[in-house]
Amino acid sequence: MGIRLGGLESGLDTAKLIEALLSAERRPLALVEQQKKEFEANKLLFTDLGKKLTALRDAAASLDNRSRDLTGASAIEEFLAYKASSSDEAVVRGRAFGSASPGATALRVVQLAAPPRRVSNAFASDSAVIANAGDTLSIDFGGASPIAITVGAAGASLSDLASLINADPNNTGAIRAQVVFDGAGYRLLVQGSQTGAANNATLTTTIAGPGGAAFTDGVAGQDATDARLELFGLAITRASNTVTDVLPGVTLELLAVSATPVQVQVARDDAAIATKLETFITAYNEVASFIRINSNFDPATKKAGALFGDQALRTIATRLSTAFLKTVGIAGNPLTGLINLGVSLKSDRTLELDRTKLASVLDANLVDARQLLGGDGVTDGVLVTLSKALDGILDVSEDPTTHARLGLLIARKDSIDSRIKAFSAQIERLELRLAAREKLLVAQFSRMEALLAQLRSQGSALNGLSSTNSSTR
Repeated sequence: MGIRLGGLESGLDTAKLIEALLSAERRPLALVEQQKKEFEANKLLFTDLGKKLTALRDAAASLDNRSRDLTGASAIEEFLAYKASSSDEAVVRGRAFGSASPGATALRVVQLAAPPRRVSNAFASDSAVIANAGDTLSIDFGGASPIAITVGAAGASLSDLASLINADPNNTGAIRAQVVFDGAGYRLLVQGSQTGAANNATLTTTIAGPGGAAFTDGVAGQDATDARLELFGLAITRASNTVTDVLPGVTLELLAVSATPVQVQVARDDAAIATKLETFITAYNEVASFIRINSNFDPATKKAGALFGDQALRTIATRLSTAFLKTVGIAGNPLTGLINLGVSLKSDRTLELDRTKLASVLDANLVDARQLLGGDGVTDGVLVTLSKALDGILDVSEDPTTHARLGLLIARKDSIDSRIKAFSAQIERLELRLAAREKLLVAQFSRMEALLAQLRSQGSALNGLSSTNSSTR
């Protein structure tokens, strides 16, 4: 607090004197506050490390072809990647996934899947009343209940009918109505949102068309249709133009009808596989760089990393190195480590990938390369071994008896939290002690000033008495 105490009697700057005395006694408090800040900074560093380790765990899990708990195979292929190309991208396009098989397939698009469409004849206006009170309009689109419109007393225009159809409680988004201008007149367009013959829609109404004609234009509309393909001489129908279950691991996008077959070629995508592996390498390098920066000591500058000498960080580094560099011995598999896939360790302990070497290995040892990462169900692959090491580091569960955290990282953060809490309590005690000391010093100097003032008053009285005696003699 600010000290307001003047040395009017002593002539001393007692406020500065007290500040100087307290400053010396405040040094232990400053030391504890600095220690607390260092531990708070370390906690933030370990939180950052936790994020990087989690990203590394996720990257490893995305390549090992194992379930998240590592107890079985993954539901989809994670390491291998394939690409699909078409001899006529205007007719059909393909997207391949890890479960695809290399090869070429010839197919012909006979018919595209289409949604239903119903169109009215052309009216002169979109806002003039064309439906009378009591007229009805019904659209059966295969839903639980048809859309049923009854025109109110004021009648209805084409725009009114579109709004009534869209707002009908039985319309769950399967039907969309709008008014369009064809250049000569206005038409009510009613279109379904789903393709396939099962999603066809019929429109019936008592509303008269223009000039006594039918309300609905029978030529402009269309029924909902299925997509039809010819594959290996077989006729195949699907409700959608996106076909996912004809070629295993391949999604076909049908775009146009073809008079002749189109070739869909599926091939291994080495660039995509390399990108997956480089995502893992980037995550690993983030962890490696963090450990190097925060644990190193530079003899030239005499500066140490923020976590230099931290036992938990050293243990994490050791566990990761041991898991990563461990030789994998899978029966019948000539590959024993990531180095066989073109992954090399640089001088700064980070990794880099040789894409050319990876492609060569995939050509010669495709199954072995996949197995190297995930294992064979008996022996763990290199990424499964790494994932298990990371699980031990990142585990957040507790020992049921001691309630101590089991994961190395969370246990270290708990330890830091405990030290921060202890420092906070110590700081509070020291601040109370300093406040009491300040109060005591202020009181002591106040008493000194008061005593000096009293002595000065007594001296003045004695001087006055002496002067009086001298004048009377």
